[in-house]
Order: sequence, then C-alpha cells, then structure tokens
Amino acid sequence: MDLVNKNVLSCLLKDGKEVMMMMMMMMMMMMMVLNLQYPFESLFRSLQYAMLDNSCREYLFICDFFMVSAAAALDLFNSIFGKTLAMFMVCICGVLAIRLMHSL
Repeated sequence: MDLVNKNVLSCLLKDGKEVMMMMMMMMMMMMMVLNLQYPFESLFRSLQYAMLDNSCREYLFICDFFMVSAAAALDLFNSIFGKTLAMFMVCICGVLAIRLMHSL
C-alpha cells in the first residue's frame, strides 16, 4: 500500500468510530426528546438492518476505490470496519445482558 492509501485508511478508521458513536447518540437523544418507546426486537432489527446495509456498501466502496478483490478486499474491510463491528457487538451484548437480567 502506498502512502496515500495509508493516509486514507487511517482517516476512515478514525471517522468510522466517530460516525457510529454519533449515530447512536443521536438515536438515543431523539428517543428521549420525543419520549418514544419501542419493543427491543424492533430496535434490534433496525440496527441489524442498518449495519448490514452499511457493511455491504462499505465493502463495495473499498473494492471500487482501492481496486482490490477477494482476500485483499476482505482484509482491508476488516481493518477499516472491524472496530465498528466489534463496538456494535459489544453494545448489543451489553443490552442483551441487561434485558436478560431484568427478565429473571
């Protein structure tokens, strides 16, 4: 990878985490302001759909922008989007653990 691609990659890694946190905070603020309450399953489905959609678009963008395919594209995707997916899984597991404790 040349220097330009490394700089782009570092910006994407930094911005990906910030964008995900902003999305989650905005969603929580909207729910608080509007006093909305939704079933957990509905929120879970919406978040899963958003992550699937964003992940697919990100993978296709990586393939087109960096002109890579197959294993190289997957490695690059994991280095860019892996932290976001890991943070998403931690948040989901935390919510599931809290829900499970309240149901006992």
